Amino acid sequence: MKKHKKRLLIVLFSVILIPITGFLVFLAAAQIFQYSPPLSEETEILSSGSPELPAIVPISKSLQILDWNIGYAGLDAGSDFVMDGGNQGLPESRNRVEENLLGISGQIKSVDADFYLFQEVDRYSKRSYRVDQVEVLSSLKSAYDARFAMNFKVFFIPYPVHQPIGQVKSGLLSLGSFMAAESRRHQLPGSYSWPTRLFMLRRCISVSRYETDIPGRSFYLANVHLSAYDDGGMRRQQLEYLKQWMKELHSRGDYVILGGDWNSLFPGVGFEDFAPYTTTDKNLYWIQNIPENWTPEKWQWGWDPEVPSCRTLDQAYIPEENFRTIIDGFLVSPNVKIEDVSTINAEFMYSDHNPVRLNFKLKP
Repeated sequence: MKKHKKRLLIVLFSVILIPITGFLVFLAAAQIFQYSPPLSEETEILSSGSPELPAIVPISKSLQILDWNIGYAGLDAGSDFVMDGGNQGLPESRNRVEENLLGISGQIKSVDADFYLFQEVDRYSKRSYRVDQVEVLSSLKSAYDARFAMNFKVFFIPYPVHQPIGQVKSGLLSLGSFMAAESRRHQLPGSYSWPTRLFMLRRCISVSRYETDIPGRSFYLANVHLSAYDDGGMRRQQLEYLKQWMKELHSRGDYVILGGDWNSLFPGVGFEDFAPYTTTDKNLYWIQNIPENWTPEKWQWGWDPEVPSCRTLDQAYIPEENFRTIIDGFLVSPNVKIEDVSTINAEFMYSDHNPVRLNFKLKP
């Protein structure tokens, strides 16, 4: 009888201790391999572009920027996502990712912009079936200066259990038809509690500095992707960081444009702007507003009120069911003139975001 009890205890301890030990080992590995970038560092130079690439951005010339969160070519109109209330952790297949990337590439090639800002661009990630999206997109504009800033690097995400996201390497891709004098990755403030932070993004801005034909005045173009799945505290920290950074540059006489996915509603954007929708409040928990009093005096927001830039991922896209809004666009300093802003209505065919174009001039 004693032997039987002893064996039973051994079995019970094995059933309990082995999973716990495995989980602790996994957490230890995640801690050891966590991505901890410095506060500021040079971005990765993918290409210096054509030898004929100009180094000076001209004043008073009309220029264009295309901004797009491509959703790692895995969040097309037929997809949902588990973090937004859906079921999927991964896209349907590698073919689906490649088809989306082909569609994204077609949209990009149809727009002859001077600068391109992309977010959620993967490099050999499990969630996008190891497709090097950075290489694919940068090769579309091989003559452009191309820079990459990592903001998501995790050796394995075990969530969701039925379809784990796995290894992720992803970030911000910036292309320019001018040679950047400097390009740096700036770490944004804010962090999740442990152990959640081991599996989340390290939010940053990727900033390219260009010389202009006014000596001593530079043009700073920032690729932005702010936090989404927080209670708003991190976004407030990040916004305050950006405010101080951009005001300091403008006080020196420099030109500043911030473009990207702000993951917050722009001032003046309301919840009912693109109603009706059936998305529940539970799946709109991440929606926040950029505070009305946050925008510095005379700085201008650039967004298209007619076309939504983002849709929810609680289900596959169905017009008048998914909540749609505007969180993608631009903020420019007072010495930059906005000529036009338009969102390309791609109907979220290849990404959960639509691309946004800005036409602008640097004022004398």
